[in-house]
Amino acid sequence: MATHLILYVKPGCHLCDEARVSIQMADPNLVVEEKDITKDAGLTARFGNRIPVLEHPHTDRALDWPFGPPDIDDLAADPAGHRP
Repeated sequence: MATHLILYVKPGCHLCDEARVSIQMADPNLVVEEKDITKDAGLTARFGNRIPVLEHPHTDRALDWPFGPPDIDDLAADPAGHRP
């Protein structure tokens, strides 16, 4: 079963482009759902200028930019630290 993460982004965000590259470098098999915060007032209020933010939807863990492959691998691990 592939690990599912959420990447919060907004249009024109060059750091979001860098985050996508880091995610791809960490594990090209990660399933990453992108959510545009500008389309949801709640997400805009929650994340504002913090984006990109990478979140594990089944835990309360999230990474604010900058993050790299080791950080992403750690986030993608289950709470016990094991990859699926």
